Order: sequence, then C-alpha cells, then structure tokens
Amino acid sequence: MKITLNDRPPAKIAVVSGRLDVNTADEAQKLLMGLLDDGCRALLLDLGNVEYLSSYGLRVLLLLAKRSAVLNGIFALARIPTPIRRMLDVSGLSTCFSIYADPEDAFLPEGLFGKWNKLPEKN
Repeated sequence: MKITLNDRPPAKIAVVSGRLDVNTADEAQKLLMGLLDDGCRALLLDLGNVEYLSSYGLRVLLLLAKRSAVLNGIFALARIPTPIRRMLDVSGLSTCFSIYADPEDAFLPEGLFGKWNKLPEKN
C-alpha cells in the first residue's frame, strides 16, 4: 500500500494505491488520522488505485468519516473501483460517505468541497 498526499485547497487528497487490508490498515489509519488530528479539516481519499479493500480497510474508512465529523470537518471518497463500490452498496455503507466518480467533481461549486467556503477552526 502506498499513500500519496496532494494539497488541493481547501482539502488534502490522499491517493491510495495497492491493498488496504490487515497488513496495511494500521499504517493507513495512523497516517490519515494523523492528518485530521494535525488540523486537516477537509480530506478526500482517491481509491482509484486500490486493488483490494478488506474489512480492516473498510474499518479505517469508517473511522476516518467518524473522526472527521467529530472535528467538524468533511470527508469524501473518489474513484472507487467497481468491486469495492459494489461491496459498499450491498452492505449499505455507501450511504455513510460522500462519493465522487472523479476527485475534481468534489471541488465543483455543487460538490462537497466547493460548498465548504470556510474551514472550521481547529479545536
């Protein structure tokens, strides 16, 4: 698993590649939760290069969404591969996330990040 971070004001985009599973979930959680805890209030995960998402990886996504909400931030997913999207839909968990086909769609005026004009103050 590899995570590449890109700044795209007002957000950070984390491009995740490889497998997000029992062997990599802790590392991903530590890095991405660290971003939120260090003041990032707008985070978009680009999952287009994720080959496999296990229940451990899914847990990381849910924890990130929950932590972001607690911090009055925003969190979204983009470019979810079809098998992973199917798993989210069948489990009913796709409703827990803002999901975009393309990361740039989230920054359009009607997108989640486009609507978010002012970053909340860090608590």
